[in-house]
Amino acid sequence: MVPYPRASRSSRLLALCGVPMVWVCLGGCGGEDAPGPTPGMTATPAPTVVEWPTPGASDGPDATPWVGVTATPGLGETPETETPGAGASPTPPGKSWATPSPSPGPAPSATPASSPTPVAATPVFTGLSVLVNPYESAPLAAVVKVARPGLEPADVRTITVTVHAIPDGAEDLTATLDVQSDAFRTNFDMSDLLDPGEVGIPVLGLYAGALNRVSFAVETAGERFEGEVDIETEPIQDLDGEIVTLEVLDADRMTPGWTYLDDRVYDSEGNLRWYGKSVLQVMQNGNILWKVKEKNWLGKTVRAWTLPSTMSWHHDSIELPGGNIVACVNNATNQVVTVDGETVASLSDYVVELDRDTGQVVNAWDFREFLDVNRQTVIANDTDWLHMNTVWYDGTTDTLIMSGRYQGIVKVTRGGIQGAGANAGKRLVWILAPHLDWGMAGWNGRGDIDPNDYLLTAVDSSGSPYPEEVQNNLAPPAPDRDDFHWPVGQHGLAIVPRDDGLLSLLVFDNQASFIFDGEGTVDNGVSWTAQGDLSNDRSLTPYSLIIEYVIDEDAMTVREAWSYGVDVPDLYGSHHCGVRYFADTGNRLMVSSGFDQHDQVDNPYNPVVLEFAPNGDLVFRLEIENTDFAAYRAGRIDLYHPGGPG
Repeated sequence: MVPYPRASRSSRLLALCGVPMVWVCLGGCGGEDAPGPTPGMTATPAPTVVEWPTPGASDGPDATPWVGVTATPGLGETPETETPGAGASPTPPGKSWATPSPSPGPAPSATPASSPTPVAATPVFTGLSVLVNPYESAPLAAVVKVARPGLEPADVRTITVTVHAIPDGAEDLTATLDVQSDAFRTNFDMSDLLDPGEVGIPVLGLYAGALNRVSFAVETAGERFEGEVDIETEPIQDLDGEIVTLEVLDADRMTPGWTYLDDRVYDSEGNLRWYGKSVLQVMQNGNILWKVKEKNWLGKTVRAWTLPSTMSWHHDSIELPGGNIVACVNNATNQVVTVDGETVASLSDYVVELDRDTGQVVNAWDFREFLDVNRQTVIANDTDWLHMNTVWYDGTTDTLIMSGRYQGIVKVTRGGIQGAGANAGKRLVWILAPHLDWGMAGWNGRGDIDPNDYLLTAVDSSGSPYPEEVQNNLAPPAPDRDDFHWPVGQHGLAIVPRDDGLLSLLVFDNQASFIFDGEGTVDNGVSWTAQGDLSNDRSLTPYSLIIEYVIDEDAMTVREAWSYGVDVPDLYGSHHCGVRYFADTGNRLMVSSGFDQHDQVDNPYNPVVLEFAPNGDLVFRLEIENTDFAAYRAGRIDLYHPGGPG
């Protein structure tokens, strides 16, 4: 456990036993350990300072909990005093302050700290308790519950939370939350944990395996109440031994926020500060979309959608601008006829759109009707012939873009709400994939669509097509031509906005260096059971790329506008991995798992996150070593304002 140097032994007992013990005074407390102004908090007039002398009382678990309070002269109240009961321990394990909001006029005079006047033992908060990991799915989150006579939860205007940095001297995490806002009610709903009269304070960004000092302030229209608690968290066992390296190469050009990787969030020093369910998408309201559930950052399931009984979630979900949910699924009723004439189950080839409010299927896509189910050029797998891993929405054309690891990238229309019937009102737009060995679409290979009619043609920067062997991925472009890599075994999609009518698409190209062996060959890519022949590839050491393709949908062409990774083989990841585009900075981000499914000894899981400025400069790097973590999604987040400011 990471020690917290400012915490007394009784403070640690407080955290362990769940018994809040608070030292209370009005305004600021005197003495050397008095807290200064908390970052982000409004300064208040100096009040009368009251301290108890420190006798040799017990500081053990049998010490009597106590609090002290005083009124501020000059604000209409007169101090009253009473000596605490015998045996009371005056050593405060935590502190709490009640401060009336400042009024116009001169600040009240203060009684010198050298002449303290004992006052009645009246608690600022008659109730104070802490729930760590309140919903058992976010162990570095907590809820502090407070109550006091006259404090009505409905009157609370703002809550300010500070998680003090470990070690001292690092930057504290401070956030002020508008309790009356829709964002607070959405991102921090904890109403089911609160008793009548209790105010819930969300605490995010705790350090793992540490005693965390947390300051807080609750403010109404007329009063401000401040306090501190110590919150102990358990170590995250799954992360034992991991080594995290974080490099900020250009802070001014980085996208603001902390870095999230799937189920974890790291601060600007590389410390783990949140851990929970995988962050597949941060929703428009700031909550987490996990499979077909909406969760908040305290770990609470806010909403859950139910898939039809024949369907199970697979790999990815997104939220559409209108709030509906699109999910990749397995459909147990789907079958395909193999090249040997056998009818088998077909996996990961179906997409559904769920109405946000009713949960009903309002659109459905069956990719067997758009693609060749028997094409085994990349991987020979009769049932998992497509293996969808990412879906993205293009709002400019109301279309979906889908990444199928074993076939390529496919764009299909949505066409508004068309009903639950598979492919109702839908059509194929284009296919981004090598041209080699495409046959007819259809579950039995006898469909109406010929995928060859929808293949994008690879061109260079002048718009000139590459020769046929490049279109088929049987050879790389000639050295005197612009380079071009087809997506092979790819993961991750993100659209980069443009204003010229073209489509820019970011992709993580897992097996970018792979060249196919010839017409009719199979297993040219990588899976757990297959490894393509590397002898004729671009490099004997495979590499992955983040690629930005520019697609002219009218001309049906595609060119490689920018890529990174050709000379960085350590970024190779044979599966997982992803990309992201940041609209506020124009930056691109990639995450590689660093894992080779067929060289696990020399290339174990080694996630790396890289962020690039719009001109391609590297501005940020994060690496995790000594781990079995396979990263898929990454991005930036403000834990206390995940949906943006407000």
